[in-house]
Amino acid sequence: MREEGFSCEREQDDETEEWTCYCFIKMFLNYDEIINIQKRLDELSKPYNGYSDGGAVMIG
Repeated sequence: MREEGFSCEREQDDETEEWTCYCFIKMFLNYDEIINIQKRLDELSKPYNGYSDGGAVMIG
């Protein structure tokens, strides 16, 4: 994910033992680019049976 420009954190659920990978990127808000990033995250996670499950915005 770093090669794709993301900073990432991962976390394992104690009950289900499933993993969640949180990916962060700094960018200007642009709807089309956000959709492209979600599609790219889906592509990158598919080999691991993963998927993109939404997003959030932090402004600072």
